Amino acid sequence: MIVFFPEPYPDELFYSICARYADQVQYPTNKSVVQDLFGSATASAIVDLPSRLNILIAALPRGHGYAVKQLIDNHTLLPFYSPFLPSDRVSCLRQDMEGNNGLLAQMRSGITGSCICLPKWLRFCPLCTEEDQKQFDGGRYWHRLHQVPGVEVCPIHHVFLENSKVRAQAKRSRYELISANQAIEKTSSRLLNPSDPCHNVLLRIAQDTAWLLKQRELFPGLESIAIATSGY
Repeated sequence: MIVFFPEPYPDELFYSICARYADQVQYPTNKSVVQDLFGSATASAIVDLPSRLNILIAALPRGHGYAVKQLIDNHTLLPFYSPFLPSDRVSCLRQDMEGNNGLLAQMRSGITGSCICLPKWLRFCPLCTEEDQKQFDGGRYWHRLHQVPGVEVCPIHHVFLENSKVRAQAKRSRYELISANQAIEKTSSRLLNPSDPCHNVLLRIAQDTAWLLKQRELFPGLESIAIATSGY
């Protein structure tokens, strides 16, 4: 049984919560961490659609307050993909993430067959990390929004995201849980140019993605999204 698990920060990636836990406990090996968290030393530390969430919840002490649905909705990328998928597939995806079908979740979501390039590195906003360090006891963390494919800028601070040195998609590092505190170095911000049309498009993509991640009642299909965003 896990004695404690960190409280999540706003829009914190589930991977990030686990990485902060690993920092606090100081396990001797990476495989020891995933063994305790996910019940298997061969489990992978997945950034976007993690699995074995039921195993983690079962290992937490009584009264922890966590729920699988809360983790999926608030700390994984499923809310970004689910409005564009049939409802029955989304239900199966949730079951994959609750159980140990991480690879199947990647296939079912369409990620493995997509031509859209996934981020190779975990990314961060330099100004967000400064604010996080001042506001939260645990310091910096990986923001979920910053890891979404196609999001290249921070919609809050209007600066470009920066690549860390932590690989987001790599078989060699699939057991590693690397926290933002370990990986992020002080970096100068690159401001958007409001007169540049391309920069404005990137900003709108980031703003729309931030909105999409917060939605819980969207039905599958582009029509429902168009109706929901008509007053946005």
